[in-house]
Amino acid sequence: MINTFQQLVNEERWVEIANIVENSQFDRSKIEIILAAYKAYTKLASPEQAEYWLDQALSVTTKNHTLYRDKGLFHYKRRSLKEAEFCFIEASKLRPDRASYHAYLGYISYQLGDYNNSIESYIKALTIDNTQHSWWLNLGYAQMKLGLLHEAAESLQKSLMLRDNKTIRNMYEELLRQPRLGNVSASVKYYDTMFMDSPEYAKSGDSCVYTPIWQCIVDILKDKGTNSILDLGCGPGQFAEFIKLRLPNIQYTGVDFSSVAILQAQNRCPNYLFKQEKLPITNFSNIPPFDTIICTEVLEHVEHDLAILEAIPVGTFIVASVPNFNSFGHIRLFRTAEEVYQRYGSLIENIQVQANSVNQHSIIWLMYGHKTVQNK
Repeated sequence: MINTFQQLVNEERWVEIANIVENSQFDRSKIEIILAAYKAYTKLASPEQAEYWLDQALSVTTKNHTLYRDKGLFHYKRRSLKEAEFCFIEASKLRPDRASYHAYLGYISYQLGDYNNSIESYIKALTIDNTQHSWWLNLGYAQMKLGLLHEAAESLQKSLMLRDNKTIRNMYEELLRQPRLGNVSASVKYYDTMFMDSPEYAKSGDSCVYTPIWQCIVDILKDKGTNSILDLGCGPGQFAEFIKLRLPNIQYTGVDFSSVAILQAQNRCPNYLFKQEKLPITNFSNIPPFDTIICTEVLEHVEHDLAILEAIPVGTFIVASVPNFNSFGHIRLFRTAEEVYQRYGSLIENIQVQANSVNQHSIIWLMYGHKTVQNK
């Protein structure tokens, strides 16, 4: 039987293998047969069956590093990060010379907020293979989170030496300008450069990564019957462009601290009003009336996020967003909806929080409700 399975594997006859394991009696303690079944269902793109046979294989042998790697990837796709971490630890014990296993551990530790272990794992990976630009970059991110700005700058520089990237270069130059240790609070110059140079900000409002989140906001505004909005942190006007096509009768005003962003927004939507303002706005007398405030991609970037919300007039409907992931310039992230409630629930009455996926691993929390009469 083992020889039969091996021949079928060699000939890549995956359907026949699947038919045999589904319809025949055989010794399920034979690792060769189990591995053949696992490989067959993997090739046939049947993840549930593949994982079943992967678990069978791990119950028979704990000495196969690729099985732990594959199980770790299954866990990671489900966002079961602690379980994924365990699997990659076991894989790296069996094959400490595999740089990719240490890199996976570095990435997972970062997602878990364990930046010390993330740094340690990436250093191990780069000691084995120092040619991976993304590993140097991720090491730099972890170092930034611990305030190791000098070390982070060196890591980003090594990443740039392997693959130049305008966004990362701007980040590197921003690090060199940082006057203190601690969280990186990006400067006006950094954002001006990003708005001018990043291809993401040149895209239309309908082709941005945040388009699905913006559609959710439009749906909320329609349901609420919003007539006029003030967009705090409007950026280069991509959301304004998006909303103009879907809510053409709405009165829109956008504000941003970047003069570059305001100029780009005016060029995109010349019929809308855009003003250069610093947040928080404490005097709304020179801004047209509004019944709703939009505040997306802002609160995670500033130390004074609570002050921004506190300054909003009582009773105003608020739609805001925060992420569950780190990026350059982010001061905070929110791993769960409960963390969003805890920080902002006293400022937004009956706050509602929705999870919106940006990609397989990243979530934007969309929160909305009315500004409270007073802090609870």
